[in-house]
Amino acid sequence: MKITIAQRRFLILWVLFHSFALFVNVFKISGTIVNESYDAGTYWKSKYVQLFTTGPDEDFWPITEYSSYRKYIPYYRDTPEEVYNFNGIFNSYDFTEYIFYFLIGLGIVFIPKLWQERKAVDNMKNI
Repeated sequence: MKITIAQRRFLILWVLFHSFALFVNVFKISGTIVNESYDAGTYWKSKYVQLFTTGPDEDFWPITEYSSYRKYIPYYRDTPEEVYNFNGIFNSYDFTEYIFYFLIGLGIVFIPKLWQERKAVDNMKNI
């Protein structure tokens, strides 16, 4: 079974994408951006954006919570306020997802080839 150049490129990109997702979760690389703005002359409002991940979670990626609100008490107030938090593109990605999607990538390339070989063998038997 030979794979074509397009299939090889697909596999390389597929594995690189999922390896990057696993890498940022294993090493907890969040890529945090804090966006602060002054809200109509009253208080500062903050938005926290993690580009990659907030860390491991129990959800199966990509079915996970990508955003949430968290409460904190700023230094200038006594009451808590809610802050919007984007949890990252690869939130909840871990080894389970890596293995699953790696096998999916292999299946996308090799199952049609096995199917075609099986058809060729069946056609040879009918001759």
